[in-house]
Amino acid sequence: MGILLYLTIKAFEEFGPDWVIGIGGSAAKAMWVFYDHVEDMSANAVTDPCTGTNPSETSVEQMKQLYIAALERKDVDF
Repeated sequence: MGILLYLTIKAFEEFGPDWVIGIGGSAAKAMWVFYDHVEDMSANAVTDPCTGTNPSETSVEQMKQLYIAALERKDVDF
């Protein structure tokens, strides 16, 4: 077994999903991981030191909407 395959299997075992959608392979898992962690990503983005230099205040909910809009290729209207 190659090292890449071994590391992939170990990461999959550690992640431990209950099920995986077989459509799109890794794209499906990437979407699942994104939606599963978007709340944490948003909270981390708002507390990032660089966010303080933005010209306007940004809430966790707005950051979450921004991430989702970017992924879904939707316009942002806030």
